[in-house]
Amino acid sequence: MKKFWILPVLLLSMGLAGCNMFGNDGDDEDTEAYPIAGSWVNDSPATYSSDVVEFTSNGTYTIYSNYAMETVDSTGTWSLSDGILTIDGTETGSITAVSENEFTWNADTYYRKGYEPGGNSYEDFPFAGSWVEDFAYTPETNVMEFVSDGTYIEYSDYAMTTQSPSGTWAISSSGTWTISVKRLELESQAGGTSAEITAVSENKFTWDGSTYYRRGYEPGGNALSGAATTLTLGTTYEGVFTEKDTNLFSVTVEDGASYAISWDDSENGTGSYTGDIEVSAYNSDKTTAYFYQIDHGYDTPQTITADGTTMYIITNPYDFRGYLGGTYGLTVTKQ
Repeated sequence: MKKFWILPVLLLSMGLAGCNMFGNDGDDEDTEAYPIAGSWVNDSPATYSSDVVEFTSNGTYTIYSNYAMETVDSTGTWSLSDGILTIDGTETGSITAVSENEFTWNADTYYRKGYEPGGNSYEDFPFAGSWVEDFAYTPETNVMEFVSDGTYIEYSDYAMTTQSPSGTWAISSSGTWTISVKRLELESQAGGTSAEITAVSENKFTWDGSTYYRRGYEPGGNALSGAATTLTLGTTYEGVFTEKDTNLFSVTVEDGASYAISWDDSENGTGSYTGDIEVSAYNSDKTTAYFYQIDHGYDTPQTITADGTTMYIITNPYDFRGYLGGTYGLTVTKQ
């Protein structure tokens, strides 16, 4: 988005609230009480990729590069004097109020977010493709492939070699709708599911309480790549999650020996930790899982027989669909 289109928004923010800058004769919107604070778009219908500007009365503004307002494009400051708004000390502009949810500026029209006359459109959303729920992927990450003919296939592995259930999908709506209430419907032999869908970006959407990432665009990348923290046998590692993320650990083991992996968290443990985590463990080749995304591991630790001389362990907040931060303890002991 170009910075210049923010000018009318911010001008309206203070100019209309502080004075009758448009010279109303009583037939126009009451500009002195104009409710400008909020978010605005220049598109109708709006799409998942429509830019949004959000401004406040403290003289700052933020421009977002997507309708979900997740990705910040730019920020800055503004000042208003005699009906002229100055942005970042250089740009100026003036506007005309049409209604509380619409104004025009230099022949362009801007709408309050959620009040676009044309509603919102998913026509340009590249939905077809492969999607995952995991913030960071592993070989066991499930993949959902949506085909443009309205069918879908589920795979139980990231390589997409093992098929799970398949079915059909459709995006539908009834009456007037916005992106926040658009629905994705899945149908399979096991039954159907219909829930609200929100397009965040061309590589991310939310549906039925879950966040989905386009395969290959997971924010955390490969959970088994990168530097691993070394664990010492019999010593508890105390970790903490402050955001959605994964932790990778390595521990030296004896090939063929047995080991117990236990973890202490808020859901199953001593009560000393505040986080709730899932744990996965892999052998030396980082492709074969001893176990995958197990929630509870204090009352019943996971026991494995080492295949190779290094074991890799992944921890992540439980679960990727709803981040829950906090502390946890992780221990590996030889049996």
